[in-house]
Amino acid sequence: TKAVAFMSEKHTGALIVFTESMEDVMIERFGTKIDAIISSELLLTIFFNKTPLHDGAVIISDNKISYAGAILPLSQNQLQWKYGTRHRAALGMSEISKATVLVVSEETGDISFAEKGNIKKYDDIKKVRNKIEKLLSK
Repeated sequence: TKAVAFMSEKHTGALIVFTESMEDVMIERFGTKIDAIISSELLLTIFFNKTPLHDGAVIISDNKISYAGAILPLSQNQLQWKYGTRHRAALGMSEISKATVLVVSEETGDISFAEKGNIKKYDDIKKVRNKIEKLLSK
């Protein structure tokens, strides 16, 4: 949550997939295997815009960062003009899997979650923390 709040404040784009099992996700390209304990420092390093992995998604499975730089399938649904590729990828993943995808908008700093083909913006960092805690406790 600390990393997400920092990225939101600094308008650092991020895409984080929470999944119970790697078998639940259909990813176009998994990216780089990480297999690391989740930490704010590691997430901030991955999404720093000068690193090779920053444009892709981080996959969190079994309470670990499994992959970074993953390429997700894009939603074919028509989205509002304010949503870009990162949001289309989050929505696309949520449409074809049981995964929940957190998005930090590079443009606005807004934090959203995509689930079951829907995307919802969260304005309260405490609600974001609660959501992340629920996802990690599954």
